Amino acid sequence: MPTPPLAAAATAALLAVCCVALTPLLLSWLPAPQEAPQVRFDKLATRRFRLLTLGITASLGWLCLTLIDPSLWPVWLPLISLGTVLGLIDAQTTFLPFRLSYLTLTLVSLGALASAWLRSDPWSLVWAAAGSATAAGLFWLLWRFSGEKFGFGDVRLAAVLGVVGGATSPQVLYWMFLLGTLIGAIWAIVVRLQGRHQFAYGPALLLGAPAALLLNAALS
Repeated sequence: MPTPPLAAAATAALLAVCCVALTPLLLSWLPAPQEAPQVRFDKLATRRFRLLTLGITASLGWLCLTLIDPSLWPVWLPLISLGTVLGLIDAQTTFLPFRLSYLTLTLVSLGALASAWLRSDPWSLVWAAAGSATAAGLFWLLWRFSGEKFGFGDVRLAAVLGVVGGATSPQVLYWMFLLGTLIGAIWAIVVRLQGRHQFAYGPALLLGAPAALLLNAALS
């Protein structure tokens, strides 16, 4: 059963405030990528970054939470909050820091366990594990044979999204990656038309999550 909009809005606002408060600490905890030691994630802790984190977490959080049952909150809350930070970091640096990716993967996996217990649905764990392994495997192949057009951070992010989508439903899992890929393709065309060749793919994948919930709700 979807969450009442007022409860979803209040929860999303609280989550956004907590996420903004922890953002400087999270950014300072992230080491520079080995392939780009000049990148300093702690330098991203600007007022603009925090405002974007606040606005995106609150708005997308409200949207996502209104479309899912509260029993799914444990698996979606880490994605909404830390996923927003990951997407903003990727958008500004084209890197998805491995520490934050693995932290998010750990929290959504624990959330999948909690959600399965709340719903008395052990099969959701099977779908979460299968979704994560399949998505990570496919993206690993893309990374391996793309000639460095894909970063390995996208492989880790695919694993995160696979857990969340699989724990929610097979339909959401399918739509999440299909829509995320379509958004990424459209953005890649825009980037090419602007004469650029590199772009952050992570934000497109992350936007596939709320888009999947919207489409799934419309179809059902």
